[in-house]
Amino acid sequence: MPLLHALARAEQQRLRRRPLDHVLHTLLAAIQHATDQNGAWLAEVTPDDDGRPTLRMRASTGRLVAATFPVEHPCVQQALFGSASAVASGALPFWPDDQPGMLLPFGADGETQVLLALTGLRPLDASQSTTAEVQAVGAALAGWIEAQRNAHAERRAWRRMEGQVARYRAAMHDALDAVLLVDDQGRVVEANRQADRLLPDNASWFGQPLAEHLDLVDLPPLGRHTFTLRAEDHPVDGAVFPIPSADGPLRVVVLRDTAEQRRAADALRDLNDELQQRVDELGRLNRENELLGELGAFLQACRDPAEVHAVVQRFAVELFGGSGALYGMENGELLRQASWGGVELSPHLDSGACWALRRGELHTCEAPRGLSCDHSNLHDGTTVCVPVMTSGGPVALLHLLLPPTTSCTARRERLMRAVADRLGASLTTLALQARLRQESIRDPLTRLYNRRYMVETMERELARTRRAGQPLSVVMIDVDHFKRLNDTHGHDMGDRVLQEVARRLTETVRAEDVVCRYGGEEFVAILPGATEELARARAEAFRAQLTTVGLTAQGSTLPPVTISAGVAMARDRISPDRLLRLADEALLSAKRTGRDRVVVSSSPVPSAPEATGQRTVEPTLRLASD
Repeated sequence: MPLLHALARAEQQRLRRRPLDHVLHTLLAAIQHATDQNGAWLAEVTPDDDGRPTLRMRASTGRLVAATFPVEHPCVQQALFGSASAVASGALPFWPDDQPGMLLPFGADGETQVLLALTGLRPLDASQSTTAEVQAVGAALAGWIEAQRNAHAERRAWRRMEGQVARYRAAMHDALDAVLLVDDQGRVVEANRQADRLLPDNASWFGQPLAEHLDLVDLPPLGRHTFTLRAEDHPVDGAVFPIPSADGPLRVVVLRDTAEQRRAADALRDLNDELQQRVDELGRLNRENELLGELGAFLQACRDPAEVHAVVQRFAVELFGGSGALYGMENGELLRQASWGGVELSPHLDSGACWALRRGELHTCEAPRGLSCDHSNLHDGTTVCVPVMTSGGPVALLHLLLPPTTSCTARRERLMRAVADRLGASLTTLALQARLRQESIRDPLTRLYNRRYMVETMERELARTRRAGQPLSVVMIDVDHFKRLNDTHGHDMGDRVLQEVARRLTETVRAEDVVCRYGGEEFVAILPGATEELARARAEAFRAQLTTVGLTAQGSTLPPVTISAGVAMARDRISPDRLLRLADEALLSAKRTGRDRVVVSSSPVPSAPEATGQRTVEPTLRLASD
């Protein structure tokens, strides 16, 4: 009786809506234990698409957990046809090699629904009562699985029926034509929304005789006809055909209002026109986005403002159309940098007369209405001014002249703003690069060129001097007693002295000369085309100018200073290091002989490495002692 008790408990679990596979596994474990088997395996027999039986495992225990049973095997075929089948040791895949077993079929009406496999050393028929209990349990298992299969089939049928009803409702009520169902008495039992639209407000087809609204006397005849709506008194095309029904014969009446069809055709044509306009607009937007992307890429690659102006002139015609110009802001005045179109615009504009620059926002004027800028009065069409803004304010102006028949739409304004933003970003980047370049080559205190730029300039000027056969001189200048000045008046006063000396030195030399701060209180002037005598004369003039005029800064007089200078001229293929060393030696000679003087170097013949053009290491910075 243990199996029957297990079956009763399993039935209670199933009635409590426990998962069937869990119940089957519990009962299968009870079968294995009661029959003293080493493994049990339960499968549901289901047909495939071609009607051939297949096995779907539902539960397994013991040594048959990983077992598989090919349907083509003879013992499996015998069990599928309703006969118990013995299985030899290792006869099936994953079947134990040391134990025999059997396959037991269960089902109803001559059809195998469940297949039970048992494996063990003890034959099943050793106890007749246990065999009978297994048969009862197997029959119950087959019944449960069949009930579950029927429930699934019933739910699938119910879902199919619901789908069919939904499709019918969709076909009925979403049809473009008016559809009515009429019984054998000529009354309308159902009508879709299109049918209700054929009637005046508050009128209905439902429950009314069809002849109430159509020019009919009796049932509508089968076939195609032309009916007349009584309320509208205009014809409608119709088709009548019968359909079977459980409630009696019905007739389907399909009505098509040709006036509604014409209205629908007109609406469709309008919709197509609108769609085509949107497609064209989308194409223009895509092209504008492509042009904006290309414009941004070219602007990022520009090296100077002149290239920026050329890029804007290249893209402006296709982006904006009409005529226009790009004006750059210089000293409060707008100067034309690029232009396009057939209208010649003024080469310069007054920035104070432009509403866009004064407001910092795009300004549009449609002649003769609106507020116009002074530079827009002569144009008959629409003028647009777009300021190019940076963090420091406006730096340029896009001035556009649109044709008289063209208005400035919101799309065109967005495009102009986008171009102005990209242009502003490019100009900002170039200005930042120029500033960084200057910062990298300028001394922060004196604003003279720094030592690195001096070395680059000397190499470049010496190469040009050798090619052109012209002289080149270098003057190294040192402020006398600068340490004493710092100790006496403080470092702030020393910085002011260095700044004023640098300013005076810059004013003394020519535009093509290069003045650098060599380090500390030492300066170097590179004089292309100058001989030793000319360089000495300029150094003497600068020394005398400092001595006689004195230094002033911000209205106050600075302590008097003098300078010592050493002059050296490039000869043969002298290197930059050697030329600087000669000027430095001349400077040391000037300081040793009393300071406040200029000494010219009498350079010896260059050594072998220098004569062959070999570079030497740049001398380390030498701080002159006082």
